[in-house]
Amino acid sequence: MKLTYPEQLPNITVPLEFLQGNHIIDTTKISIFSCSQLATDCSSCMFVSSLWACSWCSGRCAHDCLRPSHNFVCDHPQILSFSPSSGPVEGGTEVTIIGRDLGSTMDDVKERVFVAGSRCPVVHYEISRKVVCRVEKGTSAGPLRITVGRTGSRTAESTLIYSFVETLVFSVYPSFAPVSGGTKVTIYGQNLDAGSNVAVDVGGVPCKDIVRNASSSFTCIVSHATTPSKLSQIVVSIDDATMSVPDLFEFRPDPIVSSVYPLVTFRSGGRMVTVEGSNFDSVLSARMFFVSSTTPPFEIVSKLSSCQIQNATLMFCFTPELLPEPPFRSSYTKNCKNSLLSGIRIHQGDQPLILDGSHLNEAAEPQDYKIFIGTERCYVTLVDSRQLVCNGPSTQPEATDDKGDVIVGGLPLVSVTVGRIRVELGLIEYVDPIATLPLTALSSLLVLLAFLWKKRRLERERDYRKIQMQMEHLESNVRKECKQAFAELQTTMDWIPPLLGTHLTSFPDFLYRLLWEDNGWPHSPSLYVSTLPVTLAQFDTLLSSKQFIFSIVETAESEPAMSLGERSMLSSLLIAVLLRNFQYCTDVVLSLLRAHIAKSAGNGDILFRKSDSVVEKMVSKWLTICLYDAISQDQVYKYSTLYKALKYQTEKGPVDAVTGSARYTINESKLLREIVDDVTVPRMFSGGLDCLVTSFDGSGPFTVRAIACDTISQLKQKILDHIFKRTPHSQRPLIAELLCPSRGRLLLSDWSGSPSIKTPTKLNNLAHYGISNQSHIIMVPNEKNSAHYRDSLADSGKSSWTSLDRCSPMYPPSRFFHLTSPSRTLTMERRKKIDESIPKSIPEVYLTRLLTSKGTVQKYIEDFVESVLSSETSGHTTILKSVFDLLDDEASRNGVSDLQLIQQWKSNLYILRVWVHLIKNPRILLDVSESVSQDGNLSVVAQTLMDCFSFSEQTLGAHSPSSRLLFAKVCLLHKNFQNIFSAYQSFIFAVVVFDVIDRWLTFRRLRLPQSLDVLYVRILFIIRW
Repeated sequence: MKLTYPEQLPNITVPLEFLQGNHIIDTTKISIFSCSQLATDCSSCMFVSSLWACSWCSGRCAHDCLRPSHNFVCDHPQILSFSPSSGPVEGGTEVTIIGRDLGSTMDDVKERVFVAGSRCPVVHYEISRKVVCRVEKGTSAGPLRITVGRTGSRTAESTLIYSFVETLVFSVYPSFAPVSGGTKVTIYGQNLDAGSNVAVDVGGVPCKDIVRNASSSFTCIVSHATTPSKLSQIVVSIDDATMSVPDLFEFRPDPIVSSVYPLVTFRSGGRMVTVEGSNFDSVLSARMFFVSSTTPPFEIVSKLSSCQIQNATLMFCFTPELLPEPPFRSSYTKNCKNSLLSGIRIHQGDQPLILDGSHLNEAAEPQDYKIFIGTERCYVTLVDSRQLVCNGPSTQPEATDDKGDVIVGGLPLVSVTVGRIRVELGLIEYVDPIATLPLTALSSLLVLLAFLWKKRRLERERDYRKIQMQMEHLESNVRKECKQAFAELQTTMDWIPPLLGTHLTSFPDFLYRLLWEDNGWPHSPSLYVSTLPVTLAQFDTLLSSKQFIFSIVETAESEPAMSLGERSMLSSLLIAVLLRNFQYCTDVVLSLLRAHIAKSAGNGDILFRKSDSVVEKMVSKWLTICLYDAISQDQVYKYSTLYKALKYQTEKGPVDAVTGSARYTINESKLLREIVDDVTVPRMFSGGLDCLVTSFDGSGPFTVRAIACDTISQLKQKILDHIFKRTPHSQRPLIAELLCPSRGRLLLSDWSGSPSIKTPTKLNNLAHYGISNQSHIIMVPNEKNSAHYRDSLADSGKSSWTSLDRCSPMYPPSRFFHLTSPSRTLTMERRKKIDESIPKSIPEVYLTRLLTSKGTVQKYIEDFVESVLSSETSGHTTILKSVFDLLDDEASRNGVSDLQLIQQWKSNLYILRVWVHLIKNPRILLDVSESVSQDGNLSVVAQTLMDCFSFSEQTLGAHSPSSRLLFAKVCLLHKNFQNIFSAYQSFIFAVVVFDVIDRWLTFRRLRLPQSLDVLYVRILFIIRW
């Protein structure tokens, strides 16, 4: 029985009925198949043989072939093509291989596919003809090789080469997009057409519809983002290769259209309209179209037209052409119509050309019309409903149309174009314009005068509105700041939490910081000659001679080219060498002081006022060393308490990590009052953030108070202050040794990526990372950076007490900014925009913040000043008595009878050269951190102490410095400087200087510089000068 069916199908199932006459005996279903349709090669035929009894013979798959033997093997497999032809060296590329006789099952090729020598595990298999595998990493180029079957005798190798290439990305254009997305960006790089799968992530937002047309670039459409972002990283993944675009991507706010003018156009479109709004610079291009309604549902009823973006607030668009029979009621006007010129128009060149028409001014203005006489423009000056008036060339143009094509007839063609409408009116012929020249000149002058008058009027109105807006903005800023300052003065509690114990520096560290804080450690010579130790020993012997030391000092004093820093270094070196015999050091210093007084007394100089001499520097450092044990008791406790109170008050509000300016400070020059670019900062520091912190040792969590505008380094400093509040600053971990990830394992850093060299980089703050209230932060050690940091610190020769080791990093203003944007980095356009729209507030408005800070720390300042002025301060009364008696004796011996001048000597020595120096350099006495903002506060305290000892009557007024006005009452209450000196004068017994020094200073073994090193540096000074 032979069955046929018309369909050319591999197999088909049909019902089969057995009939006897008209009666159905039985019904079943049978399958009809064609082996040649089921399989086209040997391997696929072998696969279907078990199902359909097909066999391979004579180069085809047939049913009537003999059954092959069990060991039958198909012909050698073939690789016809594969794609892609290259992929990244990291691998992960899915290679699709098309061929013949590539096995009957996946097991025939599994683990037997190699691409350029690299393994390629099979992920998809189609019998005999297709293999898809994911290649592993590789570095070379080569053919594809497939071994079919377990015996390895059947191998296919491609004729083409697969290459492993290095994929790189260089840049992206454009580097911005609106938050709503839709911008097509082009990413440029190298070998970007390699691989099979490409994914692009723009700051967490996918970039879809990727099109790869070349190896050097591809395009994609940026998706919708959640919020605007200025620092978004673009990550490109090609299979297993992941790359970051060096350029940062910016999500800008969506464009907003505020006005469109004019609001009337004609059906054919083409009229230019002005579109005003904001954020137009968020997109590269814009299109205009009409919709049927202002509220949904609506339909698009016009074609698209192009727009030209001028700047962020202005663009020009051509109105689109309406679609035929729009299904809505619209406010459009009929197309403009012009009447054709009958015959040839006669025209005088000095007269305006008048054209007739209809509906001419219903949807167009003079600037919308373009009238050409030949190729010359005829500028429209007047338009009404039925006429156009334009001024054309005074002489007849050539016989062409507006495109320059020659016109038959020898006369120019008059054509009118408005929008997309172009009408050829006819030919025109000029007559002699000489007779009408005066009238033309008068008309032109009148038009010019009218134009200038209108332009001047518009400029005046614009300037008036600009000044009015600036005044209103200024009034709003002043009103807001006054209200906030009043609220702070009335609600701020003058309370500071209990301050823990004083961390006093050890005597060796105190001595080291006193001598070398300005000059740095004197480095030892890198190479000693054989006779250098003998030379140094001989030089050491010379130093035992007072006359030799006097010669050194006299030479330095008489050298005008010697800078103050070099004089300070010389005084420190002398003190360091002489301290080995303190009694001899005291003898030398006081002898130098006597000689210096004898030299200065004749000139009427006030000693220790400028301290620009080597002698005065040596005396001040010697006296500070003598007073160490005395001032380390009551006065240093008051000083430590004052320092911590100022630190607490400053850190209550925002502090600029770069400039040191703070909201709550007592120094006007460090008052944070500039306009901050980040408008969210004023809202953020109105209330702090309570962060839950877990220490690197596992303790916690505990609550640390921070501000949303704090940098990451400022947050680390606050965390360390909370954890190690009972620990001296030098024993705390370094900030560089700690990492600060949040609960989501996001590593917090002061900046993202590499800082820019051309423009300053804004430091990241807590708001940048979305740190909110009750956020969990973990402090973990950064062993790699810690080791590198310590090594670099040791190599640089810095001591363990420098301000860069355990404090927040010092950021150069030329490369970074925090709360205040540097004005010099603004472009002219940006600066002009700021000047026009955001006037600066009055600086004096912010001075009320000084009162808020003063009210909190005034008690601590008064206590400290009283401790310095108190005559009952134990310990150093006898030492100062000895020094003051020496000054009195030398003044009497040299004929100085002015008691006020002698009192100035004493106050300058004790206050300016001892206490003011210690106040401005807190790390000499205290083991604490220092910062630029604290330096500003301490300078005001030092100024207050100097004013208490001022001998001149100062008249304070509105123009006086704020640092003096702020604590003027404190100075008036304590300006009785003679109390302390009169108390010292009350001692009637004689005091021997050396006995007093020996009794009040127990000389201990000090960690002094190596003697040879210091002597070597001294020799260098002598050789130089």
